[in-house]
Amino acid sequence: MSHLLAATGTLVKYLWSEELTSLLEATEVGGRDDQDWVPRDEADLQNWAFLGRKVGSYDRTRRQALMYIETGANTTPTQVSVRIQGFVERATLSTLGNWQGEWSSETHAPKAIQSIILGPGKHGLTAFTEQRKAIGLVRDFILSRLGSATASEGEPNSLKLQRRVFSRVRQGEEYVQLARSEDPSGDAAKIRAHWAVSSRMEIGRRTEEGKIVRCPSYLIRPGDFVDAIVVFDIATYGTGKGTECQVHLALEQLVRIQARKEKGNEPMASKERLIMKGFNFEDSVDDDDEGVDMEGESKGAGEQDIEVDMASA
Repeated sequence: MSHLLAATGTLVKYLWSEELTSLLEATEVGGRDDQDWVPRDEADLQNWAFLGRKVGSYDRTRRQALMYIETGANTTPTQVSVRIQGFVERATLSTLGNWQGEWSSETHAPKAIQSIILGPGKHGLTAFTEQRKAIGLVRDFILSRLGSATASEGEPNSLKLQRRVFSRVRQGEEYVQLARSEDPSGDAAKIRAHWAVSSRMEIGRRTEEGKIVRCPSYLIRPGDFVDAIVVFDIATYGTGKGTECQVHLALEQLVRIQARKEKGNEPMASKERLIMKGFNFEDSVDDDDEGVDMEGESKGAGEQDIEVDMASA
């Protein structure tokens, strides 16, 4: 897990307000080493990371990943993942994302995504601008290794994080059994022989007691301040003019650190369940578990919801 650096050498997360920084510290990842900071200098970046073959990928458009070798660990390369913060501007985070149940699965299913657009909010322009610049340097580094043009920065003062909804079904692989609430029309079930959801995105929120619990996607709303873990999704496509390369910020986990400020109560789920294996936690069992998760599916025998105390770094 790596943090982004500002041009001054300060961690970007320290450029947010004092209140938000303290909340981010409370969800800090442990085990600091050299990989905890993404180099801001191009020469240092070359010594820090490299493009390697993506392990377990059957998608011919996504066969490479940005990798590094962890200091003091074994020599097995690890895919680079970074933490990104911002205020939610738009979000499409339901299990099927922007997929509208199109029957032409070969055309539409591979393009279906869950996504969230982050911005700086009213007072976070400095932190967000430094974050975008740091991400841009990594994107340019990747594209230069692929012999492609410099990446577009997208919309001004925003970052798009996304996650592909479907994977092509392969024999021997396991896929998510969607609840009726996730696929009310049954359209996803109709294409399951060819395209299926391989895993659900982990979405959570920070409670007032300082714990992270699982929450439904509808609790992530415009104005919320969130912390995300992303990897660099490197896509290459053959075109009539050669090869086109794209670098997306692929969502791994998403945590609402602070809800938007408003009057009244926010909608609450009937039951919340712990997530977040990527964060540093101490586990304790919740004995009051009723056995139903946020997606409406009953858990199997022996499964328990976990409530976790957040460990400070």
